Amino acid sequence: MVSPVSPYWSSSLPWPGIGTVPALGGWRIAQAAKMFWNHSSEDGPDSGNLACAYMVNKVLKSALGKTYGRDPDTVNSVRDDLLAQGGRRIVYPELPQPGDLALSFNDKALRGIGGGTAHIGIFIDPWTILANSSKNRRFNQRVSPQQFAKLYTYFEVIRPPEALQLNPQSGWWV
Repeated sequence: MVSPVSPYWSSSLPWPGIGTVPALGGWRIAQAAKMFWNHSSEDGPDSGNLACAYMVNKVLKSALGKTYGRDPDTVNSVRDDLLAQGGRRIVYPELPQPGDLALSFNDKALRGIGGGTAHIGIFIDPWTILANSSKNRRFNQRVSPQQFAKLYTYFEVIRPPEALQLNPQSGWWV
């Protein structure tokens, strides 16, 4: 059981600075990420050192009752599964919403070859990402999208299928 006591806990809707309320799935993911704040990742891969995908999947399991990835402990596997199951890439100028996933990776990770490094985290609002800290072996890395994007060569935002909502005007899932 994860304690709801966290410096990022909030039940207020709508989200500050956003004109629309995120889909229920996105809201659940963001709230679960806040509840997991400072949670130890030492039971994850490499005793928490390489546990970003592992911790994101713990959050997703708590929020949605499911995990992503054939290998839920690797960023590439989580990414591939999200996209295969209907997740949508968010492209500027669209702002990330709470519950969207941030991914940063180098060229080798993008191509799925050895020596690749990648990182994954969860947006709790358009300006804040929570992720696992390898150094601290805890889910306590709090960064801006700009800081997260600078970790590696590539940056991507994916909205999980559970966080998509139908736009009644366009008929598109957003």
